[in-house]
Amino acid sequence: MSRSNEQRPPRPAGASNAGHSTAADAGRPARRRSGWRPPQAARQPGVAVPVGLQQHDLRPQVAEDLIDRAGIDADDAVVEVGPGLGALTAALLQRGATVQAVELDPARIAHLNQRFSTEIAAGRLILTAGDARQWRPQLAEGWRAVANPPFALTSELVRRWLLADPPPFALDLVLQRDAALKLTGSDTEQTRSSALLRSVGTPTVALTLPRNATLPPAHVDLCWWSFRRTLAVPPADLAATDALLSHAFAGPHSLRAALRGLATGEQLRRHAREFAYDPDGPARAVPATGWAPLACLLKHCGKLR
Repeated sequence: MSRSNEQRPPRPAGASNAGHSTAADAGRPARRRSGWRPPQAARQPGVAVPVGLQQHDLRPQVAEDLIDRAGIDADDAVVEVGPGLGALTAALLQRGATVQAVELDPARIAHLNQRFSTEIAAGRLILTAGDARQWRPQLAEGWRAVANPPFALTSELVRRWLLADPPPFALDLVLQRDAALKLTGSDTEQTRSSALLRSVGTPTVALTLPRNATLPPAHVDLCWWSFRRTLAVPPADLAATDALLSHAFAGPHSLRAALRGLATGEQLRRHAREFAYDPDGPARAVPATGWAPLACLLKHCGKLR
């Protein structure tokens, strides 16, 4: 692996204040609120929506502040899942980005088509009605994801995006804080998702959000979570790392037990010495930087594809 000369460098996004600030005290001049209001049908409690859909929409001012933090450029190609009533979409389009978005709720699709009819006609917004899990947007080199996605799909979406070809250079998402912490991991403890993310870049909880950042207010703590890709890893190698992690985190086993049949005892001993961990300990204690080299070794030996 080498430092990427092709990936765009992370932009300053205020990540250093992780966990200590909110959108309300971000310290930037207030942007005038949009005069747009949700269509009446979207505000009526009786509107039928598919069962199980997340229906917590960002307040427009919060969305504008978050897009400021993300550092969106006029030429950015953005993927958005779950635009809802279009708060993030509007802020992205205002800054000149081109957006591909998918929304499951038919009523909200109708509102989005009406609200952004000009941008859709101009090709600046491609809006798809459907399930994000089945959606395959057209990805350009240097694309990024910005979204307030359904919380139940967070890990699945992040993993799919990370393994895409071409991969994203940035992810900026509104997430449950507990889920964001699991995606971020730490120097001493990883999850499967955080290990994969940290093998190619830097995940961080960039900003704590108040529960009333959404309408209706959320029932859980929220945050703005960011990822910036810093390493260029061939997609096949990253897929091998993901396959290794699926074995290593499959159950409450030691790493040695979890990888029995994949890695020999000698391979694990050498790798453990190099990356300073106990092979008889849990996978979560392995440094994130150690997974890709081990995956490449096992792939070379024909144990991983």
